[in-house]
Amino acid sequence: MTTVFIPQTGSPLLSLPGEIRNKIIRNAFNYEDPVLLVPHIGSIMYLSSPAMVCATQDIQVFTTCRQLHGECKSIFLTNNAFLLSTQPNTFRDASIMGLLSRWMFDLGPYRDYIRKVIIDLSPLCPGPCHLFRQWIDLKPIIMEIWRYQGILTANGSRQRANIDISFAFSGRPLRGHLHHPPQNTISDSNLNAMITLLTPQRIPEMSAYLQSPHVLRGVRTDVKSPQALFILGTPSHCDSTEMPAVSYELNVNGQLERKHYCVNKGSGIARLLFVASIREKLLSLLMGSNVARFIYNIENQTMSPRLPEPFSINRRFRELALRKFSRVHAVGRIVSYNAQATFDDLRLMYGCMASRLFIRSERAARHEKYPPTILMRFELSERDNLSNLRIPITNIVMATTKLPFNTEIRVELFHIDLPVSVKVAAKTVTLHRLQQQFLVFLTDILDFYPDQSTQVCPRVTMDGNFAIKEAECEREDGSDFLVKNKSTALDSDEMEEEIDLCMNKLLERDDPVTAAYLPHREVNDDGNHTTYILDSPHDHSLLGVAVWLACCL
Repeated sequence: MTTVFIPQTGSPLLSLPGEIRNKIIRNAFNYEDPVLLVPHIGSIMYLSSPAMVCATQDIQVFTTCRQLHGECKSIFLTNNAFLLSTQPNTFRDASIMGLLSRWMFDLGPYRDYIRKVIIDLSPLCPGPCHLFRQWIDLKPIIMEIWRYQGILTANGSRQRANIDISFAFSGRPLRGHLHHPPQNTISDSNLNAMITLLTPQRIPEMSAYLQSPHVLRGVRTDVKSPQALFILGTPSHCDSTEMPAVSYELNVNGQLERKHYCVNKGSGIARLLFVASIREKLLSLLMGSNVARFIYNIENQTMSPRLPEPFSINRRFRELALRKFSRVHAVGRIVSYNAQATFDDLRLMYGCMASRLFIRSERAARHEKYPPTILMRFELSERDNLSNLRIPITNIVMATTKLPFNTEIRVELFHIDLPVSVKVAAKTVTLHRLQQQFLVFLTDILDFYPDQSTQVCPRVTMDGNFAIKEAECEREDGSDFLVKNKSTALDSDEMEEEIDLCMNKLLERDDPVTAAYLPHREVNDDGNHTTYILDSPHDHSLLGVAVWLACCL
């Protein structure tokens, strides 16, 4: 009699009762030593937050089906300890050292099954390579533990989740260094003690800041002795121009005790600066309020008038003076027969403004209350008007992407063949509006001339009324041809719709140029955040410029 084998449609393991399956999985994925997690080599372009890959190959069974993945992974994460590998050349903060935040974010809902995590200190080089680094930022680790503080039990009381995060020396060798491994100058026992002590219950006065992760910038801990420095954001302390810091030390009873800050009794001016009323009067007397704006000459790279003398007294007084002058208007000025500037000239203008008072930081640069102005002044003959002007704008758009969106670009036309130079016309538009028109025009060129995507970004010109007229493109054989702009009559609503279409069209392309700027997921203290890789090597092709500008907008 012939036996007919009927192929099975499922795994025999899945046909067993749930209790037996769980027992088999516990025995199969129970490791005596911590499971090592290493950064994924394929994510080399995301060095700040690479994906973590388990060094144990047995977990490949997780990928066989969805049911096995859910059952095995939860038991695997609960019953094992995980050793997070650090980068050999890294000795900065705990989030990069152990890649803890990134790994916990990638786990998604499975991160609640984690019970024990160890951050390996062995590959670090705290000696010859990092003599100046004497602290570690414990904020990412503390936040992962503190986020469970709000979990309520069935009877309404709060409890701390059963998760243990600690530092340890696993004995893994130090690699990538020519010198001998130094003696350990990092105290893992002190770090682990600080993790235990740094809780809202131990430091009740810091509880308000611990509930607002965006206010707490860091929790620096000394690598040798139990000391903690809470670094807070300035929005919590508007009366101070320096980054506030609250310091704690371990007392004789083994508890963290707050250190009281004492004002440095230096110069008389330095003491007066700590009194708000006196500080305002002193600044008004020394600086006055007669300066309404600063003008930066893009052509000779000079600024006038000179900054007041109080800017040079000391660093603290300079910061106060910059705040006092936060409403001063900045003008980047080009005055010539052919008013245009190179990419480097415009970049120097941005650097000058950002290093002083007009742009406080790159994080807030796109939302300045008093943005600068780029002024282009043309001194031409009487027969010329704004419509006859042809102004190259490729450099202006690409070199000013970090300026605020509401930065104004102003064109002024002066007739110089009259007895007296007379301003006959002027036109103003926001930088954001010009960037939008530029992006729409580049996208149209890519649609009608796809072979131009790898060519150098063309020379785009506009008239004095800020209407983009044409682009001078180059063929592969070296010959030039003009592309006229047909999207000059779009109103604001039509422009916004066109911009959305252009962005979706550019960012959904599947090619290496677009992939260099694609968004990747990063986890912040206040939730998930999407960023674009704008620090990638700039691609000067038409496609590269269009995608980069779409990311900036």
